[in-house]
Amino acid sequence: RSGALGAEALVVIRAVVPPPDGRTSLLWKIDALRMKLNGIPAFHRSVEVITGTLAECGFSVRHTALSGGNPESVWIIAARGDA
Repeated sequence: RSGALGAEALVVIRAVVPPPDGRTSLLWKIDALRMKLNGIPAFHRSVEVITGTLAECGFSVRHTALSGGNPESVWIIAARGDA
């Protein structure tokens, strides 16, 4: 709920997302195995789903960018929709 933030506050999210071409790196595969062995479920969502969910919750997405050019990691910056 965006109303819980101050008017000038930003939400900064770094998310691991499935690469657009569907080809995951070796690091992705190793981490997936580690999570599976430890019984940790993974729920990866695309940038579009994450930004859409933020919009549904009343946030305005200001910027999205790859983290260091890595297609498996993205930064999302959002603010209250009424700000």
